[in-house]
Amino acid sequence: MAKSSFLLCVLALTAFNQLGVTLSSPLPIPYKSTKVLWYPTESGGYVPALLEGGPPVIAADEDKIHFLLFTLQNQNAQREVFVGDKNGLINAGYNSGAPLYILTHGFSSSPTGGPTPKFKTELFRGNRNVNIISIDWSDLAAAPWYDRAAAATKLVGQKTAKLVNFLVAEGMVALKDIHFAGHSLGAHAGGYLGANLGAGKLGRLTGLDPALPLFGEKTDADRIDPTDAAFVDVIHTAAGTLLDGGLAFTEPRGHVDFYPNSGSHQPGCGIDAFGTCSHSRCYAYMGESINNPNAFLACKCNSWDEYNKGQCVCNQSTHLGFHVPTNLRGNFYLKTNGQSPYSQS
Repeated sequence: MAKSSFLLCVLALTAFNQLGVTLSSPLPIPYKSTKVLWYPTESGGYVPALLEGGPPVIAADEDKIHFLLFTLQNQNAQREVFVGDKNGLINAGYNSGAPLYILTHGFSSSPTGGPTPKFKTELFRGNRNVNIISIDWSDLAAAPWYDRAAAATKLVGQKTAKLVNFLVAEGMVALKDIHFAGHSLGAHAGGYLGANLGAGKLGRLTGLDPALPLFGEKTDADRIDPTDAAFVDVIHTAAGTLLDGGLAFTEPRGHVDFYPNSGSHQPGCGIDAFGTCSHSRCYAYMGESINNPNAFLACKCNSWDEYNKGQCVCNQSTHLGFHVPTNLRGNFYLKTNGQSPYSQS
């Protein structure tokens, strides 16, 4: 079934190309009926994403999940580190006791995309003595098997939990000093990480536009939710279903949820029928906020409609992004510019 669906995709693409229809404007395919959707890539194109029939995720696939370390002294030459290898971590330049940022990508991506480049640039631009570990699970996240990538998020979270448990046990980091940020499917990997820790909770988990397909019907045990860390914040930028031009959750998934420009169809993204541009804006906003604590002023409100009509008293405001207070709760709305700098504050 899945194999025939993929062949149909290929035949359709061939026909579209002959008719002059390019992948930048694919025909809509309702994924719930055909089990396939067009998924936007970070380069602005699209790949077929099959929702069933992919290779099963097995225990041996854990070897396809890699941890890449960056530090202030080692910003551009990543060093792979391994669970249980304390000497290897030290030799790779890991700064024991320093804050740890764990970052990861989503479907059809890798550490060269997603939140890692922006976080790395902005954190080290401020000369912060921190550790950054980027999770590379690109082999398991590769197109066209979206269903396999979605299933693999559990394995990614479980293996990352082993690393975190080891680092904490060795006194190399405190749980409260760990901040995980995952984009799209990577946000749910963070949820599985939080659920598999030996004791205590991560200091912070940031969901960057958590993916909706195959997670919308799951329970909170299998998707990002507020129990996964001491503080969970979520940024929604391509919310909605494929048919709405969205890819991600609309419903709140954290202690604090931010909805810039309603949480979908970001300004400057043009038609963006399948959310290509909007889906990546979440980590662009987050990155811009790292060295600007006054960026992205947001207002607590009941809905975007009330906010957009100026009907919110806005007794409670805060700033989206890196510097959000961890005792904050609720849904916050704001507007952004259509190009960098995105913040209007």
